[in-house]
Amino acid sequence: MTARTTGGGPGPRRPIAADNQVLRLLAELAGMPAETGGCFVPGGSAGNLSALVTARDTARRRRGLGPYDCVRFALSDQAHSSIGDALRIIGVEPFAVPTMGHRITGPVLRTALLADAGPSHVTGVAAAGTANAGIIDDLAGVAAVVRDFDLWLHADGAYGGAGLLAPSVRDRYAGIEQDDPRHRPPTSG
Repeated sequence: MTARTTGGGPGPRRPIAADNQVLRLLAELAGMPAETGGCFVPGGSAGNLSALVTARDTARRRRGLGPYDCVRFALSDQAHSSIGDALRIIGVEPFAVPTMGHRITGPVLRTALLADAGPSHVTGVAAAGTANAGIIDDLAGVAAVVRDFDLWLHADGAYGGAGLLAPSVRDRYAGIEQDDPRHRPPTSG
């Protein structure tokens, strides 16, 4: 997104102010803290790439790992293709988590992590509304497991995150406020 002033001289950056108002509204709807911020990106793929680079680097820093040490991202077979593409681009391996009814749930994630030989090198990815079927993972359950294992949570809301605007389904997003990247790109990837 490009923001420009009109009239040729210095003046208010109206497009940026409008972006900030929309970002504030989305953060409030998601139950995120007042200091939550972000920016709009040209699509969900760019948003996921940005969030996953941040998650990778944060996971390495939290665990005292080097810049090229292996970390893996837990995700389901329902994750948007841009997640897999982003993982390949940033050199991170996927950690496949089985789903129940096409959703990652807290108990299933916990079982998968406990059965894994290296769970300390895993970080989490959950879907806040998949592109193909609108499936929303058990965000609250996944967030609880992520906290217990000291992992990062990226709740991909690029497609389905707009459901936060609908009071009829907003309750299905319980747990999204615990998302670490603190941004919701409300665009399809």
